[in-house]
Amino acid sequence: MIRVNLIPPEFLENQRQRTQNMRIAGGAVVILVVFTGLTFMHIQSTVAIEKDLRQKESALRELDSKVSKVTELEALRAASAAHLDALNGLISSRYYYPVFLSDIEKGLPATVWMTELRTQLREDGKIDFTITASARNGDDVALWLSRLEDDGKFSNVNLGQVNVGPNLFTFPITGLYATKKM
Repeated sequence: MIRVNLIPPEFLENQRQRTQNMRIAGGAVVILVVFTGLTFMHIQSTVAIEKDLRQKESALRELDSKVSKVTELEALRAASAAHLDALNGLISSRYYYPVFLSDIEKGLPATVWMTELRTQLREDGKIDFTITASARNGDDVALWLSRLEDDGKFSNVNLGQVNVGPNLFTFPITGLYATKKM
């Protein structure tokens, strides 16, 4: 059998050229789709990173406001501490006698009252004192005496002769009050 080729060679060349162009176009479309997909994924990750960055910046602004409040509170605490130190310094540097009387009053029972107080300020800043007092019962005398002895500022506390009358005890107490020298 004889074959006769009735198709002109130019036509076959055009067909081959067309097929090759289609393959190139298909490859270009595949490359374009891959590139577009990668670009979309990149954009999506960029948007996610920007969203995360905005959230972290928002959290940072919240923390900055809290840090500024903490800083203000620390400054206020420092100012309060300085004020308290100044007040304590003023209180501790008061005159001897108001401090002395305040310390005596702290230990004084309610049913004991002083009738006489004599003091002598010594050069070393200590105060010699003699107190004449009265009380309703002997237990209150003993309580006051023990409170004075237990207080670290009083020393050489001595109870003199106790005079017992009807419902009344009269007694002297002598001692030494030590405070810091001004």
